[in-house]
Amino acid sequence: MDWFTHGVDKEISILLTEQRSLYEKIIVQWVILLLKSPKKPERTTIDGYLGVIGYEWCYFYKEQDIDGWDEEDFADLYEDILEYKAVERGNTDIQYPAKLLQRLHKVAEKYFDFPSVTIKQAKTQIKVRSEWVSPQAYYATLNQIKISIDSIERDMLMSLFILAYRTGMRKKELLGLKINDIEGLNLGEPSAVLRPNSYRKLKTEISKRRVPIFALLTPTELRFFNRYVRSRRGQGEQTYIFSLSTDSQPLPSHVPLQLFKKIMEDVTNKEVGFAFHGFRHTAITNLALVLNARSQLATALTGYSENHIGTLKRGVLGVDAEGPDKWYALSGIMGHLSIKRSFEYYHHAATLMGTFELADADIRLPASIFTNITGIENKRIKENNIIAQGDSIALRDVAKLLFKDSTQRYYKNSIKHPIFTANIFESAEVKLFDSFSSDELLTRYGIKQITTLLKAVQNDYTIKEAASKATIMLADAEVLGRVPNL
Repeated sequence: MDWFTHGVDKEISILLTEQRSLYEKIIVQWVILLLKSPKKPERTTIDGYLGVIGYEWCYFYKEQDIDGWDEEDFADLYEDILEYKAVERGNTDIQYPAKLLQRLHKVAEKYFDFPSVTIKQAKTQIKVRSEWVSPQAYYATLNQIKISIDSIERDMLMSLFILAYRTGMRKKELLGLKINDIEGLNLGEPSAVLRPNSYRKLKTEISKRRVPIFALLTPTELRFFNRYVRSRRGQGEQTYIFSLSTDSQPLPSHVPLQLFKKIMEDVTNKEVGFAFHGFRHTAITNLALVLNARSQLATALTGYSENHIGTLKRGVLGVDAEGPDKWYALSGIMGHLSIKRSFEYYHHAATLMGTFELADADIRLPASIFTNITGIENKRIKENNIIAQGDSIALRDVAKLLFKDSTQRYYKNSIKHPIFTANIFESAEVKLFDSFSSDELLTRYGIKQITTLLKAVQNDYTIKEAASKATIMLADAEVLGRVPNL
């Protein structure tokens, strides 16, 4: 530890050896490195650095259990910090604090084994990482879970991916859900109430919110989720919803992403580069489509039916489903402080929505200008049965020709675009959710659990004591305890 003190004030270096939180030690380490650098900045400059980012670093890291965090967990935290500075602290220049935050994290990488993270706001030109999961990939994921995961955990994992895809909740928010966080279950209209608990720390008021599950899930998804949560109620109101049947703690945070990548590799036969945070990007993009785009486009890209889109709008926006507050409602559901963050970093279909509207507009060009722009001569226009009106051509009439000419001119056979042609029929969705493992008690629990339960009952334990001993829900234990000659 000699190099810590060499050339650095003793009262500063000793802070690293005291019993301090990790996030505090990282800041101290950064200050020491600044003081030891060849171009040692003035103390007032260092004070300025700490004034720009030190408070938020400590505030957002305090009480966070970062054990097991990966790159996307840290990146999400830094997005929250920078949004807080922009909205709550009124900082107009976010790039400067983002650069300091990046330097601080580099210290954590080098000296405290943090994973490498790139803070996009620190770049001169921000490049947003866009990820979107198609309905086909989503249903393939659920189907793969259904056929390959042990029945005891199948319903839990399917419910986890349903909520991730439809609600856009962050990974920590999902894994931290408890039974008592789900309100309205008895009415068949559940909402998730996100509030801090021992697993999940929420640092901004907007993060403490209500997510209308009843509106965001399709009817078949909603029935499946309701049945699953009811099946876990017997374990107590403080039970984590997404925990293994043999464990009282939530799934380890790395499990959802590893499972999704493995499933996608099995389905596509290739390695998939994807972050679990991509489900959040998908949910926000899909909700933006549903609230703002035409129903033809929304149904093709989200897997929602036209009937359910109306239900979703009423559940999210209330009676004024076509009012001006759509973006504020979306940002509120996602826990963003500003609508700018939702639109700028997460909405990846804005260009597509604009293109869709333009394709339906009655735009006409003089034939000569059309030819100059596209290189398509009058002969080809006639061969494709496009009728000019006077000396003008309607762009709607030549849309197919333009699409073919720009995307398929080098291919002998036409290219099929399954994202638009492969619809998810309601009957297929019903079939996916038709079996529910929790209805089959003998497959829901392992043979050791059932044996433990029955032996305890035979040894004059009460059914409640036996259920606790076997880690079986009380309602299920009461059924199993009545089965003759089991």
